[in-house]
Amino acid sequence: MSCGCCSPLRARYKRLVDNIFPDYAEDGLVNANMQKLIYYAATSPEKWDRIGEYLAYRIGRDLNRSYPRYGFVIIGMEAMDQLLMACHSQHLNLYVESYLKTVQKLLESPEPNMQVRASESFLQFAQKEEDVPAYHRRYDFFISRFSQMCHFETNDPVVTTKIRVSGLQGIGGVVRKIENEDLAENIWSPTHMDKIIPSLLYNIQIGDYKAGQGRSQTPDLSNLGDQDCKSPLQIAEDTFRKLMGRAGFLSIRAVMRPILQHLDIHQMWTPSDFAEHTFQMVMFSIQQQVNYIIIEMLMAHLDKKSEDTMVRVGIATVLSRIFTSRAIDASVGPSVLETINALLTHLRTSVEQAQASRDPNPDQQRYHEALLTALGEYSSSLPNFQMIEIMMFILGKAPHQVDSEQSVDSELQHMLLKALLTVAEKFVPVQFSTTFPITFLSPLLDKLHSPDPDARLLVLRIFQTLIDRKNNLEKLEQPTVEPRSDLLAQKPNFNKQDNTFFLKHGEKVYRELVRVLRGETIGVEFLEHFYTTVSLLLLECNSDENIRMQLELIGEVQELATSNDNKLRLSNANKFALHATCISLLAILSFVVRIPDIFEYKDRLVSLRRQLVPHLLPPLEEDYSPDLDPSLHVETALIDLEPVRSALRDAGRYTDKQAGSQSHSLRNSRASSPSARHSPRNSWIESVHVQRRPSSVSVSSVQVDVDSCASSPGILRKPVNIEVSFAEMKRALAEPTVKEREQEEKGRKQLQEKFQTASFGELCELTLANRNTETLYQCLADIYSRG
Repeated sequence: MSCGCCSPLRARYKRLVDNIFPDYAEDGLVNANMQKLIYYAATSPEKWDRIGEYLAYRIGRDLNRSYPRYGFVIIGMEAMDQLLMACHSQHLNLYVESYLKTVQKLLESPEPNMQVRASESFLQFAQKEEDVPAYHRRYDFFISRFSQMCHFETNDPVVTTKIRVSGLQGIGGVVRKIENEDLAENIWSPTHMDKIIPSLLYNIQIGDYKAGQGRSQTPDLSNLGDQDCKSPLQIAEDTFRKLMGRAGFLSIRAVMRPILQHLDIHQMWTPSDFAEHTFQMVMFSIQQQVNYIIIEMLMAHLDKKSEDTMVRVGIATVLSRIFTSRAIDASVGPSVLETINALLTHLRTSVEQAQASRDPNPDQQRYHEALLTALGEYSSSLPNFQMIEIMMFILGKAPHQVDSEQSVDSELQHMLLKALLTVAEKFVPVQFSTTFPITFLSPLLDKLHSPDPDARLLVLRIFQTLIDRKNNLEKLEQPTVEPRSDLLAQKPNFNKQDNTFFLKHGEKVYRELVRVLRGETIGVEFLEHFYTTVSLLLLECNSDENIRMQLELIGEVQELATSNDNKLRLSNANKFALHATCISLLAILSFVVRIPDIFEYKDRLVSLRRQLVPHLLPPLEEDYSPDLDPSLHVETALIDLEPVRSALRDAGRYTDKQAGSQSHSLRNSRASSPSARHSPRNSWIESVHVQRRPSSVSVSSVQVDVDSCASSPGILRKPVNIEVSFAEMKRALAEPTVKEREQEEKGRKQLQEKFQTASFGELCELTLANRNTETLYQCLADIYSRG
């Protein structure tokens, strides 16, 4: 039993508590008596709750006086802080209730210094580790009060900063506390997040944040000086990052919703600097396995803002910045094509809306560019094989048939080809066979015949981007008869996979390119891109088949330029430009094959054109002088492909079209040997079809195909006449005459007699005399190629 008026009869813990307070507040806490109180509490742990209640009573009494004694309140809180640090975790629940009630009283005080002191005490409590969970403890009041302090405003900037810093520190204490308490999950409720997130973002927003540096980690406040620790911006960013890092799969949506609401309410999407900074902090703080949820929520938010174009521009820009920062792993989360499809759906919707309004809107154009940028940046984080799938997916979304240049389908096709080009620019080409599967090559070539000239240019730019593996694109901007010396060309017949690709699909590619020249109105810009595309194809694949196809292409384009067909939409200026393009392509071919005769022929032809028809040389022009005669000296200055073919044959770099597919594998295997590029072997072994009887072998059992003169030793091969006239065709179709049948029978008998009477050595000598000398390696390669 204790007596309130008689000190010796009062409880010991009360006497110890009373003794820590001095007579005057200016003297401060009595440290000797404070140590006695701490020792008493440590040796009598059952008294922790009573000590805390009595200290809270003393502080509340001084705080609620008509003239509050703030000095004694500060002394009382200092004592409670020391007791908190000395209290063991197993006894903390006995003391902490009184402690938090006292902190709450100080926060409710109108005095700013008391609020600051309460925030400091709560921070000490947040750092205290607890072993026993507190099921009944809630932080609702502290979250609400600290959030209010974050928005505090007064005429005194010093006081304003102090209160805001204290509020931010208090929220930081709450965040730090929930990191150590698994039972405090109620903080992720929308009621609390709607208070905490806007408070943090508001202080970051009004602070001097550096846009674009959200990916850099905010330094830990414990490593900062006193001046930096008092910065609301630093504390807010540090707390925001820690809160986002704590958010898990179930709570990330509760955190993201108030972020999006804050940006909407304060109109921070335009300009998007603050939004970009915020999401950079978000993406580099959250757990890796939940980052795709951010993309999903931004996409959904983009759907909701269908009426405000500038807001959509800001959201799309934020998406592109997220993809650029590489903070997201594109392989985690939903399907890659699902994300691409969402971006393409937004692009399609925007194009349809723009076409429906029929009024040029620069905001819509910016929105399109932002979506394309986001698409490209997202694709750049994917591996090559997925980028090929994405390009095929985008191309499949484009309209198959476009009626007119001004239709909605035309505009949609234009935007999707832009999207395809954006992805192609992020693609790293390796081999043509993987870059251009037939399911991708054919639809892309079909787009060359679009009525929209811009779409045709985009297709050529896509081809150039996907072809260029040696960074030659920037060196081929305009046609010229003197290619740059720093152009990089592939070694002759070096890449067998590319050679096979051109053997299968090369003629189709060149045929479609020439069809565009025949069927559409062409301009200088298209011809320049045409020249760049064809030149890149030759530089990237220096095979014999490709050289032959390039020569045929030059011949067809030149024939087109000299044609007088009225059905072709070619003006004189177009024809002059085509001639200049042909001589430029010949210059590239001479640069690649590096044969002196072709160099000399090209130089002579260029010199002749400079003297007689300089308008048939590059650069290309939209309009030529009307006084120019389109037929004067043109025949003299045309490209003669026969000297070029002859020089290529002499160097072993030209193959006839008929034999190209048959001798492809053999030519590749013998590419290193110059002697292996001559005419085929004239061996009778190749054309003799032998049937052996199972029981015995005789000379009469050998049946010789006498129609093959190449297999007959001693019989000369009749040269093939390539130019077949009508009379020759008529004679070939007619039945042979009696004299011809007699000659044929005579030849058959001679051949059979030779094989029946001649010895094996004589046959070998005849064969060796009629064929070129070959090494064992060449013979083996020839045999294996026929298998």
